[in-house]
Amino acid sequence: MNNGTAITMDTEMGQRRWVTAKECAEYFAVSVEFIRRLTQAGEIPAMRIRGLARYDLEEVERTFLQDGMPDERTI
Repeated sequence: MNNGTAITMDTEMGQRRWVTAKECAEYFAVSVEFIRRLTQAGEIPAMRIRGLARYDLEEVERTFLQDGMPDERTI
């Protein structure tokens, strides 16, 4: 059983590490609520695993590099 830590999955693109909203927020130095709002708005990619949102940090970082990091006060 997973206790809220990262999940590693093998995919066609290699091994991917999926982290929680908290871990994603810590990595990007933003609030968990901000990550959740970005997810709800469709601004960052997330996958539902057992009903909980998980984030591939490489994909989220790629999104921020391509589109820019939104201002936490505006989302």
